[in-house]
Amino acid sequence: MVANQTAILALDLGTTLVKGGLVSGGRVLARGHFPFPVRYDGLKREADPEEFRRGLAGLLAGLGRQARKRRLEVLAVGVASQAQTFTALDRRGRPLIPFIVWNDRRAGAAAELLRARFPDFSAGGHQPADSLSFAAKLLHLRRERPEVFSRARRFLLLNEWSLWQLTGFAFGDSTNFGMGGLYDLRAGGLLEERLGFIGVAPEQLARIRTAGAFGRPLRPDWAGAAGLPPGIPVFSCANDQAAAAAGAGVTESLGLVSLGTALVFYLRRPEPARALTPAQMTGIFPLGGYFLLSVEPSFGDLLDWGKRTFWPDRGWPEFWRRAPRRPAVRAVFADNQVGFSGLGLETGRADLLAALVELGRERFRVHLAELFPAGTAGREFLAGGGWAASKPLLDRLAVDTGIRWRPAPAECALLGVARIIEANYFQKKA
Repeated sequence: MVANQTAILALDLGTTLVKGGLVSGGRVLARGHFPFPVRYDGLKREADPEEFRRGLAGLLAGLGRQARKRRLEVLAVGVASQAQTFTALDRRGRPLIPFIVWNDRRAGAAAELLRARFPDFSAGGHQPADSLSFAAKLLHLRRERPEVFSRARRFLLLNEWSLWQLTGFAFGDSTNFGMGGLYDLRAGGLLEERLGFIGVAPEQLARIRTAGAFGRPLRPDWAGAAGLPPGIPVFSCANDQAAAAAGAGVTESLGLVSLGTALVFYLRRPEPARALTPAQMTGIFPLGGYFLLSVEPSFGDLLDWGKRTFWPDRGWPEFWRRAPRRPAVRAVFADNQVGFSGLGLETGRADLLAALVELGRERFRVHLAELFPAGTAGREFLAGGGWAASKPLLDRLAVDTGIRWRPAPAECALLGVARIIEANYFQKKA
């Protein structure tokens, strides 16, 4: 085949969907996806590695067919991923546990131990120790399943496990790994005192490199099955939010808000933030400088649950027409449980769903107030994620806070993967 143009095969390992696309000239020319196989059970969030591997193989095969059909020469593969999701492997590389997904909340007690042992855990720009962090999840595994922890030879994040599958080499990047509380953001390198407290040796972790700057060749078996050129480099390209910010063109004056499974505010900064709230984290931006991120883990999940529970046979347009703007009913969400107050004999299903929407709006206002204590009026944000398609919701959030919205480019995480590789590998190589 004589190729007409070149492309980068970009992967975005999201919490709801795993997406892939062929990116060329700043456009996604072909795409595919499969559901991330997460299972929910109370505070537990887990995913089967083998089911994920089969989905990944199918996605790559489909994109390989699209590349041949479109006469595209694939130059590289890039992987962006949800952060904090990990598994433990035995000495033969077999998973000992399912993937523990980033929004798994079982590590709360382990997070308290980390905070007690390291009172300055968030000093120097590190996010606070909480149940979402890789550090707390590892300590939880050691405390609750010591027989598994003792047998583990490696602990790999989702992107690192995927790269190990594709290349035979376990590596990741400082943006993604740096969000887990085990990496020195300023000096680079592992925080070995924390690792020692948890009981993990440095050699049990992946090699950490700059996002998009270090590639390893695609294994022949994966290349053959997908119909991709053997030996093309495969790169770790940050977490999915960083890739989306890179693809959307986030600057120090233009932030990104992702309204998806989680509510995420993403801002670029010249230096890592020094004072963080429990909802915030900071880290290395893959195109230079640092980021400040604020997360509400259950934003979209809660609205989707409310729609399924209280408004199952009707559409959102009808809800927005009927829902009170300031409902009398109030919703609270704590410990993965929803509660309501102010209920009366005339309370209807629309009132309950409206209370959940109001709770989301309230949390949105809280995050913005913490990020911008001096006020948000006139600030501009790109809106991405599934809920960014809801104009009534965006209008209400704009009225609440005085911010201005611009639509984020479609598939900006895939575009960001390509941009990270082009900036940190191909341009520097040239």
